[in-house]
Formats: sequence, structure tokens, C-alpha cells
Amino acid sequence: MFPGKPCIFVEQGVGCKEYETRPYDPCVLFQCEWRRNPHFDEWLAPTKTDVIFVRQPYNGFEYLQIAEAGRPASEEIIAWAKDYSEKHNMNIKWSVDGVAFFAGSQEFLESVKNERP
Repeated sequence: MFPGKPCIFVEQGVGCKEYETRPYDPCVLFQCEWRRNPHFDEWLAPTKTDVIFVRQPYNGFEYLQIAEAGRPASEEIIAWAKDYSEKHNMNIKWSVDGVAFFAGSQEFLESVKNERP
């Protein structure tokens, strides 16, 4: 339940093992971007991709984090996210083998040059 750390109650392929008794904050309040954003098609559902899209703040910017939740994000997902980033002026972050990658505005890219959100 911390950034980059999966919840200990999530069972891959099943979901939350404590769903009925999960805490209000953060669990009930949390909505992944796939659930809240109409631009995200059904094929991007976390249950189908093992990826969760989450909006995050960083140094006055907002970015969309592509968080792996079971397997690495596919090239198709990364390509879709880059396209989405360009069309909707949204900064994004994803990781491959522990290395962070970013796309978005020049200002955002400058802000993350020496720091990693």
C-alpha cells in the first residue's frame, strides 16, 4: 500500500482478499485511472493488463504512472500511453527493469531530470 509496493491483500488474478472489510482510506477512496477516465478502453482494465494507471503529483506537475501489478507493461500499453500523453497533454512515467522513463511537457521532463518521482 505504498508507491511501488503492491498491497499484501491483493491476490493476482483474484483481486482483494479483504474486499468486504477493506479500509475506507485508501482502499475505498482509490480509483485507478482506468475506472475514472472515459478515454481508457476496456482492454486497458487492470485485470486484463496487470497494469494500473494512477495519477500522481510531483513538484507542481501531475503525471500518469503506469504501475506494473503482476507482469511488465507490454510495448502496446506503453505505446498507447505515449499516444495518450501527446493527445491529452499528460505527463507519464513508467519503468522497465527498475529504470524509470518519462514523457510529457518539457517543463516536467526538466523537473525529473535529476530527481525521480
